[in-house]
Amino acid sequence: MLFEDLVDAEPDPDDVPRLAGMLWALQRPALRDVALTQWATDLPTGDRALDAQLAFLDGDPIDEDLAETLLGEGEVPDVRRLTRGLDVCRHVAAAAPPALRPGPLAAAAWLSWALGRSTHAGTYAAHARAIDDEHGLAGIVLALVAGQRLPEWAFRREPPVAAATSPAGTGWSRGCPGR
Repeated sequence: MLFEDLVDAEPDPDDVPRLAGMLWALQRPALRDVALTQWATDLPTGDRALDAQLAFLDGDPIDEDLAETLLGEGEVPDVRRLTRGLDVCRHVAAAAPPALRPGPLAAAAWLSWALGRSTHAGTYAAHARAIDDEHGLAGIVLALVAGQRLPEWAFRREPPVAAATSPAGTGWSRGCPGR
């Protein structure tokens, strides 16, 4: 529930236990991937992702539909949830001691990439790699950015009615606002 609670509320700089819990989770790849998957989808899918990560420890493969979300494939994520997750990760990174920032910075990099903000994604990933030059997710995001790969959903347009509500007014209601 921590991931869901944080994406539904404004970051509170005085909520040290939640910030610490989120920092701890974002430093662990399995939990970080659960958070990213949940923020890109919903709570039930986050629960499935957690179960899949636990099963993976026993040698079971990750379900393809869960993996495709982290690859930028599948259903178009809710931009509000991705943006809120990005806000949380940025807040956690800013509050963390420098040596503990790679996890939240790499998560911010992926969320930025998922929103179609490759320049921001590359910057967050580079900052994470400057602290931990072997950080896996930061390296993946840097490779995606260097290869000029955007998530598949960034190229999908919504019906004209939804496009009228686009925050950037570009015809994109989700996936790549402000591009």
